[in-house]
Amino acid sequence: MPHNILQTDWSDYEARKRSSGHDNGKFDCVERWEREYLAEKIGRIYPYHSREEIRKAIDHCCAFTVNEDRNDFVSRVMSRLKL
Repeated sequence: MPHNILQTDWSDYEARKRSSGHDNGKFDCVERWEREYLAEKIGRIYPYHSREEIRKAIDHCCAFTVNEDRNDFVSRVMSRLKL
């Protein structure tokens, strides 16, 4: 079952990915805006995690991939944060 953060509105993310010609189903760790977008989304839903803690989890997961299925990547980040 997908993590509940994946069931929130990602339309602005998907529009930006489409406008740049990239697959909106993939999370691209090379793109700083994508890492920041995810950190902001997690921070809004789980404010008890510091932004630094969230960024570290994202960076850790990015160390193992560059372009990964968005659902899989977000699930790994959330698991890393124990959410």
